[in-house]
Amino acid sequence: MSTRQVKGLFILVFTIVMFFTLSILGITMAAEKYPNKTIEVIVPFAPGGPTDIGARAITERLSKIFEVPVIVVNKAGAGGILGTSFVARAKKDGYTLLSTSAPTIISMPVIEPQNVDYDAIKDLEPLGRYAYITVVVLVRSDSPYRSFEELADFVKKNPGKLNCGIPGLGLVPHLVYEVLKSSGLNMTMLVTKGVPENISFLMGGHVDVTIDSLAANTGHIRDGKFRALAIVLEKRFPDFPNIPTLAEKGYPQATLVFWTGFFAPTGIPQEVKNTLIPALKEAITHPETIEKLKKLLFFPDYGTPEDLRKEIIDQQRTVRDVATKAGIIKR
Repeated sequence: MSTRQVKGLFILVFTIVMFFTLSILGITMAAEKYPNKTIEVIVPFAPGGPTDIGARAITERLSKIFEVPVIVVNKAGAGGILGTSFVARAKKDGYTLLSTSAPTIISMPVIEPQNVDYDAIKDLEPLGRYAYITVVVLVRSDSPYRSFEELADFVKKNPGKLNCGIPGLGLVPHLVYEVLKSSGLNMTMLVTKGVPENISFLMGGHVDVTIDSLAANTGHIRDGKFRALAIVLEKRFPDFPNIPTLAEKGYPQATLVFWTGFFAPTGIPQEVKNTLIPALKEAITHPETIEKLKKLLFFPDYGTPEDLRKEIIDQQRTVRDVATKAGIIKR
């Protein structure tokens, strides 16, 4: 065999080997395309709460889009800090995500920074907002106050006389209370041990007014036990069009709301984000998802990662100002 033939044979063999090598590499790369295994969505609260239920409505649709399981894992503890911290330190591969609401990203890092071991801005990357959870100002149906104006008028003339229940310190109802107080509506605050006790305190007459979750009180509003005087939203809630907003009543500064959204550990690959973010938007804005969220008394409102990041920064500033003025945190 001549030298030329040997060279030709070598080139042929080399070409065949490279062809199969690149083919195998291509198949491997295709197999590793995101996502190719189960995605875990950490909810830092117990099962059955609004954040948990909302997340499940989204992940069900996301599983269909990705054709891989997308499951909710509840890691409750320390008011949501435990699960949020877990995700902030998780592997940055897009297979561990977070679904949470404003308190773990806004209120607690601002009001209790000594108890939070993550930086909500630096350690977590927003993927998108899917809804708002709103609160309402409530009185019993036998209350003499038929409207928010009547309540406000009495409180201004009789500061501190009425008791107002809130379901915990540092949460949105507390901040709304503080804004109303700084705006001239001075009621005596009574802090309860959560939503169930807050409801029972209003029901039993231990407080005159409460600021609490709309979803948790819908049954009492619809069966006539409670009267909703105002809702904490920028615009009226479609399912309760007769409840005016605090902004309408002259208190736009009290429009502080719970948003709910998805996050990833900061630093996930761009190619993962290029797949994950559009899919999440598709899942959130799907008509079936929107209907599920509405039935759960969420206010569906998709926001881009940039929208959510801006909202976080703005709301942290607002909460810091409100909490400082109220003496909750020191300058």
